[in-house]
Amino acid sequence: MANVNAPFGLRPHRHLGGGTIRPSGYTIADGYNTAIYTGDPVLSTGTGRNIAIGTAGGNILGVFAGCSYTDVTGAVQYRRYWPASTALKSGSLATAWVYDDPNIEFIAQAASVVAADVGQLADLASGSGNAQTGTSGWTVGTHGSSEEQVRIMGLADSGDLGGNAYGAYAKVLVLIAEHELRANLVEV
Repeated sequence: MANVNAPFGLRPHRHLGGGTIRPSGYTIADGYNTAIYTGDPVLSTGTGRNIAIGTAGGNILGVFAGCSYTDVTGAVQYRRYWPASTALKSGSLATAWVYDDPNIEFIAQAASVVAADVGQLADLASGSGNAQTGTSGWTVGTHGSSEEQVRIMGLADSGDLGGNAYGAYAKVLVLIAEHELRANLVEV
């Protein structure tokens, strides 16, 4: 059975030290003009604890897990994604939940991967998120050189993925290699 092209960004799989995976609270600037979906890589902006959408090829703080905020009407919103240019109630903050622990292993769809890619580094590739489901469209993209964003740890178990094999659209296990909270991992 061929792998299905259905990107979902980065999904937390397990913590290398065991235990429970928990997101940390950050903020999103009032009116931030780019949508952020569950599974999107994010980075810190350098302004307080504000985050922004990550970029292909740059350091990553973690992976977006949803948000809550009070809109201009005073209604509290809980979302799987941040709608671009959302205005907040005056004086309120938007809380973004981020899986920021550098020891979390994630599952992600790769453009293509072979067995020899296990242990190699790869960059992420941006993709369009889905506002209906709040799900990311990011994937694991090009790989094979140093200073890339994630390390490919192997194929993900096919149990809940509907089949999985090396090749196009394989689901892989990855660690963030260019993490803002630790020194970058290097090619093995």
